Amino acid sequence: KRLGVIVFGSDQGLCGQLNEQVASFTMDFIKSSGVKKENRKVLCIGARVADYIKDAGQPVDELMATPGSTAGITPLVQEIIMVIDEWHFKSNVDHFLLFYNKYLSGANYTPHRVQLLPVSREWLTEIARKKWDSKSLPIFRMDGDRIFSSLIREYLFVSLYRAFAESLASENASRLASMQNAEKNIEEQLQDLHVQFHRTRQMTITEELLDIVSGFEALQEEAS
Repeated sequence: KRLGVIVFGSDQGLCGQLNEQVASFTMDFIKSSGVKKENRKVLCIGARVADYIKDAGQPVDELMATPGSTAGITPLVQEIIMVIDEWHFKSNVDHFLLFYNKYLSGANYTPHRVQLLPVSREWLTEIARKKWDSKSLPIFRMDGDRIFSSLIREYLFVSLYRAFAESLASENASRLASMQNAEKNIEEQLQDLHVQFHRTRQMTITEELLDIVSGFEALQEEAS
C-alpha cells in the first residue's frame, strides 16, 4: 500500500533521451501498481529526471545530485540508505524499487527496475538451492541472524552502487553518442556550406564574365 521509488538520472543535459526514458518507464510502472499518489515516496538522483517526474504529476520528496565520478558513489549510497530508514520508520514504507538505465554496449542502454526491499523470497530460495561450488564448506562462528543481517546490508549497498554505476555508464555512453551525432551534423552542414559557397562563387564569376562579354559586344556595335 506504500511505495518508495528511487530514480537515477542526470543533472546535466546533452545525454539524449536518457532522463525522459527512465522517467516514463518509472511512471508507467508506479501508475499501474495501484498505489495512490499520496502513498508514494520518490527520491530522484539528478535534477533532469526529477523535472520529468514532476511534469508527469508525481511530486518528488527528495532530490540528490549525481556523483561526478565513481569516488562519489559511496557517500551517496549511505545517504540513500538513511533516507530509506527514515521513510520506513516514519512513513511505514516497506516496498522500495530502483529505476535506472542499464548499460548494454556501445551507446545502447535500457530502462531497468530492481526490487530493493523486501528482498525477494524466490531469490533467496534459489540461492539456498544452488549447489556449493567449492568442496570446502564455509565456516562461521557468529550468530546466524547477525550474519544474515550483515549480508542484507551488503546486498543493499551493492544494489544501490550497481544502480549508480549503470546509470553513470549509460549517461556517459548517451552523451558520447549525442556529441558524435552533433559532430556529424556539423560536418554535414560545413560540407553543405562549402558546396553553397562554391556554387555562389561560380555564379558570381559567370555573371561577371557575361557582363564583360556584353560590354565588349556593346562597344563593338558603337565602333561599327
